[in-house]
Amino acid sequence: MQKNIDYLFSRGPMVVLDNISKIQNKVVQILDDTLNIDLSGMCSDADIIPDADFCDKDKKFVIDIDLPGVDIKDVEITYHADKLTVKGSRKGAEPAAKTDTEGESDISEEKYICQEISYGTFERSFDLPAEIDETHAKATYKNGVLSIAIPKTKPSESKLKKIKIEA
Repeated sequence: MQKNIDYLFSRGPMVVLDNISKIQNKVVQILDDTLNIDLSGMCSDADIIPDADFCDKDKKFVIDIDLPGVDIKDVEITYHADKLTVKGSRKGAEPAAKTDTEGESDISEEKYICQEISYGTFERSFDLPAEIDETHAKATYKNGVLSIAIPKTKPSESKLKKIKIEA
C-alpha cells in the first residue's frame, strides 16, 4: 500500500488529484446506479459547488442558490430537457498595483494568513418535473442569493390514461 502511495506522490500532485477525481466520479456513479438518483452535479469540473434550496410551493417551484461575492453578469441560467442549470464564476480580487519611486508599476505580492473563500467556476443542475411553465420563469439576485421561481402548469385532467390493446 505504501509503495502505491509513494509512487503516486513521486509522479506529482496533479496525478494524485486526477486519480482522486476519478475515484470520486466512480463512487458517484455507483451510488447513482444503486440509489437511482442523479448525483452527477456533485462531481463536476467546477471549482465551487454552491449551496441551494429547492422548494415546492403551491403554484411554483423556487430554487435559491447561495452565491455571495458573485457578479450576476458572470452567471448563466439555462433550461433544457427538464433540467435547469445554473453556471458561472466567482472571481477573486485583483492584486493591487503599486507604483515605485521611478514610476514603474509593480503587482503587490499577497501573503494569506488564512484563505477560506473559494474562487472559480461553479455549476448546479436541477431536475424539474414536466408540469412547469419555463417561459414564465423569473430570476432575481439580492444579498448574494439567486432566486429562481418557475410557475407550475395545470396538470392534465386525467393522469391515468388507458391504452387500448389490439389483438
